[in-house]
Amino acid sequence: MGESMNSKIFIMSNIGSSSNKYSVYIKNKSKTELILTLNNNNKGRKKENSIFSIIISKLKKQNIDLRKSNLIFGVRVVAPGIFFQEHQVINQKYLSRLKEIKHLALLHIKPVLKEITIIKKHFPKAKIIACSDSSFHKSVPNYAKTYAIPNRLTKKNQIYRFGYHGLAVQSAISKLKKEKKLAKKTIICHLGSGSSVTAVKNGKSIDNSMGFSPLEGIMGSTRSGSVDPTLKISSKILNQESGFLGLTGNNDLRIILEKIKKQKKSNNNSKEKQALQIYIHQVQKAIGSAIAILNGVDLLVFTGGVGAGSALIRKLVLKKLTFSKTKINIVKVDEMQEMFQICWKLTRNKELS
Repeated sequence: MGESMNSKIFIMSNIGSSSNKYSVYIKNKSKTELILTLNNNNKGRKKENSIFSIIISKLKKQNIDLRKSNLIFGVRVVAPGIFFQEHQVINQKYLSRLKEIKHLALLHIKPVLKEITIIKKHFPKAKIIACSDSSFHKSVPNYAKTYAIPNRLTKKNQIYRFGYHGLAVQSAISKLKKEKKLAKKTIICHLGSGSSVTAVKNGKSIDNSMGFSPLEGIMGSTRSGSVDPTLKISSKILNQESGFLGLTGNNDLRIILEKIKKQKKSNNNSKEKQALQIYIHQVQKAIGSAIAILNGVDLLVFTGGVGAGSALIRKLVLKKLTFSKTKINIVKVDEMQEMFQICWKLTRNKELS
């Protein structure tokens, strides 16, 4: 599809804790086309400016001039707060509120603020939409999202278990619905650099293993997961120096699994094997909790780079979980498509037309 006067260009930006992903869609009244995808490792964060130069260059070869296009950006936002549970246009008020809480999700908010700044620099006239990663979990009941702390603190500071990985879970649900495979009681086990388990009843989230921030719950590549709050450990250590990195010195599970393969079977005390045992235990524990919340499970779904990509991890997770009538499914989620759908729906509003 070539660009026309009635076309809109949508660029989806997903700044994750381990990688940055971009997808470019062109949309007119009759057709939608994905015209470009880019992935880059976070080790290259110092080259963010070049990413948009690459996108501009690649699209020019398709006779698309982004600087003259009807351009809309969608940015995945991971941030605690009722305000941030809504998909919305990013304006100065939104940016100010996001800056105020940047210390609450170290791996996500600062990089997103930087990304928005770069987008505004390259494309000052473009509209930018925040795609909330916690919006899908708005359906979680109050008793499941409320901490047992004084009500005055809860209400004043909006301290709730917001849950995350909502875009990925929504994508999985959408795909399952389309294939007519979604069950009444479904558990989405999203395993990647960050991991979470979501209990889904009739297509709605009723619990997620993450909490106020993505730090709560299962350990990740560099995140500790849940720890006793009396431990006086800095947020930086818990978010950026813990998890697999803290336990093994390496944050890449693929490398850790390769090291385990090379180790003798009798060497059960290696730091890699111990880290893997801790991780599998935490995932199993979260799934067990979701089963109890749902009062059973009809469908267990694995998603994410690890969940959908590693047969070994799935085998280890399922080892202690015995199901009689439960179906197991693997879904390759498409967060970018989910973000595009969110942005497209919002652009129908008069304020964005």
